Amino acid sequence: MQTNLEFENIEHVLAQADELIQQISSEIRSDTEDAHLMKLELRARNLKKIQSEVQSEKAKSEAYQLSHSTEGIHEAIQEIAKAMEQYKRYLAGDRPNKVE
Repeated sequence: MQTNLEFENIEHVLAQADELIQQISSEIRSDTEDAHLMKLELRARNLKKIQSEVQSEKAKSEAYQLSHSTEGIHEAIQEIAKAMEQYKRYLAGDRPNKVE
């Protein structure tokens, strides 16, 4: 009879051990998932930061290019104005002497 009690106790202890193993496994899995999620969130934040920096640099570059484009347009307008002034003088008869 004592052997039966010992066997039942062993089975009971083993059943409890199985339950504990499952609980621990579940907690570890949960902790691992939480840790993994935290890592993913950190990576997502880093990617957003990098994206923001790239967009900022792109905006600066576009502003720089626009500034240079504006300067180029201004120079072109000045050249056109000079050419129109020279053409106006030409039409008015203020022609340079021809060297033959």
